[in-house]
Amino acid sequence: DLIDDNKIDEQDLGALCEQWLRPCYDCNEADINSSGKIDFRDYGLWAGNWLKRGPNLDGDVTGDGIVDMADLKPMVFHWTKTCE
Repeated sequence: DLIDDNKIDEQDLGALCEQWLRPCYDCNEADINSSGKIDFRDYGLWAGNWLKRGPNLDGDVTGDGIVDMADLKPMVFHWTKTCE
């Protein structure tokens, strides 16, 4: 029951379909240098910490303690976009 009406029906299917392909990446999370835009400066910070582990690393967009390919995905998704 995705819409909390105590039924599982087509309305729940509609709620699922709305979210199915929606990106789970926030533009502001991928904006590593907080410039308001995803660009090569953000990529440089990500690359500079590539495969490093630890807390609060620039480039650890997912917050899992390692800078890796999972952190690149949000940057690629929002590449050259302006974050609001």
